[in-house]
Amino acid sequence: MAEVKYIGGGSSKEAARYLYKTGLLFELNRKVLHPLGLALSVNVDEETDEVLGFAGLWDSTADPEGLRFTPGSFNEGLDRLAKYLVDINIGKVLEQRRATLGYIIQMEDDCNSCVRAPLRENDATCKACSVCVGSTSTESKWEPG
Repeated sequence: MAEVKYIGGGSSKEAARYLYKTGLLFELNRKVLHPLGLALSVNVDEETDEVLGFAGLWDSTADPEGLRFTPGSFNEGLDRLAKYLVDINIGKVLEQRRATLGYIIQMEDDCNSCVRAPLRENDATCKACSVCVGSTSTESKWEPG
């Protein structure tokens, strides 16, 4: 196994900067947190574009409309993410992960708990039952977001 690199070295500022600059913060918010009515935010110096650290977690779960990006911040986040994914050669990364582990997204070993079915409804790595996936097909249903 390759050496694991720790980003930040004890400083959440560096971790915040990395997530923001790579577009991963955008993607975490867009795909995971925003649908739950949450958003992880960072403080950014508007003059220098320097990330100063994490600002906190916004909670709008009581608002039926929830959270979403402005068109400008959406495009900016998507551009940052796209550049990062090209830079790391995402296709190769995912191929290696599937070849090494047998999956891209980790799921529980015993998939018979249909309470968790919404988490794997489009994940072909779950092959234990047809309830979660909708079929017993092993064909990959993963598509980049």
